[in-house]
Amino acid sequence: MEIAYNKYPDCPDYIVIRDGINSWSDTLRTLCGGQDGWGEEIVSSRNGMRVEFVSNKLTSAQGFTATYSTSLIDDQGNQIHRGYF
Repeated sequence: MEIAYNKYPDCPDYIVIRDGINSWSDTLRTLCGGQDGWGEEIVSSRNGMRVEFVSNKLTSAQGFTATYSTSLIDDQGNQIHRGYF
């Protein structure tokens, strides 16, 4: 379930995480600083994921950090390798 940006009107900067590499790929999650959900795992159903940072450019702050992992999945859906970055 996507958390829509319009629920956080006081959020000047946010990120959109998409299920694929294109700007029109389905949205997996939209996150604003200070809201819940930042520590939850987000999994793409494809071999790529897009993270978009959106800013109103009115203020400056420290930003955010992100980590990701990759997994190789066999034909039966079993994880055979996982790497962290």
